[in-house]
Amino acid sequence: MNNTNNTKPKTNPDAPNFLDAVYCMDCGEEYSRRRFDLGYDICMDCGEENARLARVHWTVAPLNKSNYVLITDPSELAQLNPKRTT
Repeated sequence: MNNTNNTKPKTNPDAPNFLDAVYCMDCGEEYSRRRFDLGYDICMDCGEENARLARVHWTVAPLNKSNYVLITDPSELAQLNPKRTT
């Protein structure tokens, strides 16, 4: 006697699972669920663009007899110049 109530229905592994669909907060495109599980709420393309825009405002300043310093605020860069006139 087969008891069919306790067996799981067969699912197609290639069928899309709509519960796994996640959408980018910037552009609205669908992106990988694994990326979402890592904590990202935007797709790779938007993430690259946001990172590129953030890096525009960075510069590295070598200090005399010291190390390199990452500068993100232009006023900090002006304060590092010992020969400034203002």
